[in-house]
Amino acid sequence: MPAREELLAQIRRRELRIDDVETRSALPFARNLVFAYTAAFLYEYDNPVAERRVHALSLDRAMLRELLGHEELRELLDLAVVEETEAELAGRAPEYQARDAEQLHDLLRRVGDLAEAELAERSEGDARAWLATLAAERRIARVRIAGEERWIVAHEAGLYRDALGVVPPAGLPAEYLEPAPDAIASLASRFARRRGPFVTGDFALRYALPSAQAELALASLEARGKLVGGDFRPGGSAREWCDVEVLQRLRRRSLARLRGEVAPVESSALVRFLPEWQGVGSGGSLADALDRLEGIPLPWSELERAILPARVKSFDPRALDELSALGALVWIGAGALGDRDGRIALYRRERAALLADPPLAPDSLSLLAQNLLAQLGERGALFFGELLAGSGGAPAKDALEALFELVWAGLATNDTFAPLRGLGARAPLRRGSQPGGAAGRWSSVASVLAPRGAAISDTQRAHARAGVLLERYGVLAREAFAQESWRGGFGGVYPVLRAMEEAGKLRRGHFVEGYQGAQFAYAGAVDRLRAARDSVTSVGSDSLRDSLAASPPPSLAARDSGRSVIVLAASDPAVPFGTLLPWPAPTSPLARPRRSVGARVALADGRLIAFIERGARKLWTFRDAHGTPPEFVARALRGLFADRHVSVLRLGEIDGAPAAESPLAEALLRGGFRRGYRGLELERSALGSSAP
Repeated sequence: MPAREELLAQIRRRELRIDDVETRSALPFARNLVFAYTAAFLYEYDNPVAERRVHALSLDRAMLRELLGHEELRELLDLAVVEETEAELAGRAPEYQARDAEQLHDLLRRVGDLAEAELAERSEGDARAWLATLAAERRIARVRIAGEERWIVAHEAGLYRDALGVVPPAGLPAEYLEPAPDAIASLASRFARRRGPFVTGDFALRYALPSAQAELALASLEARGKLVGGDFRPGGSAREWCDVEVLQRLRRRSLARLRGEVAPVESSALVRFLPEWQGVGSGGSLADALDRLEGIPLPWSELERAILPARVKSFDPRALDELSALGALVWIGAGALGDRDGRIALYRRERAALLADPPLAPDSLSLLAQNLLAQLGERGALFFGELLAGSGGAPAKDALEALFELVWAGLATNDTFAPLRGLGARAPLRRGSQPGGAAGRWSSVASVLAPRGAAISDTQRAHARAGVLLERYGVLAREAFAQESWRGGFGGVYPVLRAMEEAGKLRRGHFVEGYQGAQFAYAGAVDRLRAARDSVTSVGSDSLRDSLAASPPPSLAARDSGRSVIVLAASDPAVPFGTLLPWPAPTSPLARPRRSVGARVALADGRLIAFIERGARKLWTFRDAHGTPPEFVARALRGLFADRHVSVLRLGEIDGAPAAESPLAEALLRGGFRRGYRGLELERSALGSSAP
């Protein structure tokens, strides 16, 4: 400020001259301001709904009138806030009701004329006895208004006489009957102060006035700045009136509620949102599921057995082979998981070169693996027999192991999924036969990822990855890269995300509590995330317990009559624990939940209720879910039959103790389990027609 004052003083003293200059573009000092102004209005409707309403409610009335022509607040005010405020103004809310005769008198003074039934609705006690006391003291009077008996405070008898022609009761003091100037307008003003937005007909009907006379009185109050006309009540259609102070109160309260919506959501909302965003339990198409899973390394056994069936109705593994044989789908290995499993990433063939990292040959490849890789690089796609013939007489078993050495290093792939299904087979080989995991044609990943046409730039690759990650997670933050394998991590896509945000295609903010650093999301994803927060219900409520009476068929994504109760593979990207969120505190200190192959998690209304180890021998519960009905755990265990080809589930331990001694044992027994010598057992046949 001192520098500014000195500058103005120099201009006044004519030590500085001002020249007007029109430039073709903004000067560097003003360019950021110009962009901020443009972004604020050009991209206004790219904001999530809550932000748009907050911004609109933050404007003053004059600016709203200037921008919109009149106050279009129907979409901005919150209906629940309007109803709550009306109950308070009218004295119907519990904390505003009369509790004795004095408060009843004050209620009549504030609200105006009320019938006996209306007074009883606004009283916590014997309103009739209080009325008798006040009437005996000549502090209130009973008059007839609009064809019914109503009570008024005695000193307003002159006001009602001059406004409505009401005959005052006999015996009132003369000062109560003095003329009241502008009586109808006074009644209209108090009528407006004690309710929310109303139409002219509401006021006219209350006092049996002609509509034209009521309209004239309300218009006169608007001219004096006491009322404002416009479109206020959500769901309304006619022009309405509202007291200025009441409208300000409604706007402030609606704004406060909206700011609560803008606040970052709790982790429970993310737990509910993520499976829905990824299509778990939706029965969608295989193409939609693959779009959301593209590029993420997943255990092959879980992908075919649990992850895809959770998203695709009546999933048939042969559909993957069909897409692969047609050249529409490519899988690339991303690390072995023992001898019989490993992680793979799926790509649409036309996008594989754009998304996948170019393979890097490890230094530790065996000589046989190097030989096979050289053959694939020189001769192109080959069947296993052709590779074996060029391997210098190596045994078929050794050649297959070397081939999978290339697979898990991300250097070789196959045009079918048969090798993955035959992984780890121990069947003896007949003379002249080939291993079961050798079917199909083998190719080098480098040839699959070779760009068709112009070379792919790092920017194109980062942009494509950003789009895939936003589709996968909805809200993208640094934590998402804990389960991604692309080189460069969050820093590699951050410049693209920032550019998309500056272009108005994304929103940047703090959307999920617990995420660190910048978070990016499409506006629609933010709206759905907040809707998930609002729809989270208490899992301990009676309504949820009642919903357990019916037993729908167990499913990998069973939803219990619309209730969010799902069982997922612990490695499923729709499970945020262990990557996006830390694991909740388990009930037993012995528990070690992790995203391991074969493990399952049970989620109920945004809470992790159970972690089930591979083989369903051990089950661990969590402290945050202690209010969950135990029947939910029983239902989750029944859902395990959906992805296990077993006839009996045997649960040996719950929270480190024998299952039969657990507090959950009774609920599990009611859910179909029986006591066995190894713990609690559930037979598939016990589920009857509901068994998968």
